[in-house]
Amino acid sequence: MEIIKMENISKLYKSGQIKVEALKNISFEIKEKEFVSIMGPSGSGKSTLLNLIGCLDHSSDGTYELAGTQVNKLSDSKMSEVRNLFIGFVFQSFHLLPRMNALKNVEIPLIYRGLNSKLRRELAEAALEQVGLKDRMTHLPAQLSGGQQQRVAIARAIVGNPSIILADEPTGALDSKSGEMIMDLFIELNEKKSMTIVQVTHEEEIAEYGRRIIRLVDGQIVSDSLVEEKDV
Repeated sequence: MEIIKMENISKLYKSGQIKVEALKNISFEIKEKEFVSIMGPSGSGKSTLLNLIGCLDHSSDGTYELAGTQVNKLSDSKMSEVRNLFIGFVFQSFHLLPRMNALKNVEIPLIYRGLNSKLRRELAEAALEQVGLKDRMTHLPAQLSGGQQQRVAIARAIVGNPSIILADEPTGALDSKSGEMIMDLFIELNEKKSMTIVQVTHEEEIAEYGRRIIRLVDGQIVSDSLVEEKDV
């Protein structure tokens, strides 16, 4: 079953007399439990596309269905509700609040859902345990390595049990060993927790952790292919 369905999506940015068409007539579907990588050079439209998938922005044209809901016609507040229910975000720069410890950072999405403090803590502890950071719950972001901060960010993304994880250059600020750990964690979430994962990356090696690669050039899809399984 398709969880993401985009048809003839375009995105136009206007600044005075200047118009930039970031996406041009994009169409594709992503099924539940897929792990998809979106690749492309700088300026190809991949981050714009991820923002549209994540209900952070409206398209200029076309239709977008997320889990059967046509979201491109929703108000900003309704899009925010859909985003909070269905999607977890992971960013290159972690976006952790520096004065909150790991546990409090992970609790943040649950506050917007109106959950009480006891349940928030239980769910946040479970999410941190899932990413291997149960012993770092009271640490501030500055007391954690880059890889640990990204794992806290992933715990925050999964704490509400979303259907989809969207990751924008999730290993871009990490060394290769930490990057491998993050990608192994994504594979585990995909295979064991059945989460649909869509990541943007410019690194071929990272893209190939996915099962499918969509390549963008100048706002258009130039290829959409399955990743060949490697011989072990």
